[in-house]
Amino acid sequence: MERGTLHIEPIVESVVNQNLKKMNKSWYYREMGSRNKKTGKLSYYRVKVTDWKISDCECKAREFRKFTPCKHMKRLNEKLTHLAI
Repeated sequence: MERGTLHIEPIVESVVNQNLKKMNKSWYYREMGSRNKKTGKLSYYRVKVTDWKISDCECKAREFRKFTPCKHMKRLNEKLTHLAI
């Protein structure tokens, strides 16, 4: 797998916002993380996009700092400039 390639996973879910009564489309991108020093394997993280806005990532950095974008979200924003963070 080359660095910098995007993989769109075919998972699309509809999220209903109860306050606005509006359907929001969500989809995921697969972003490459850093290499594990012991095993040498690359880690991949799912970055969630909701209505053209990068909203969440499944990495450990997002668990500790929920309100700041992680490096995977920033890297996806650099690749796909039409998405906002």
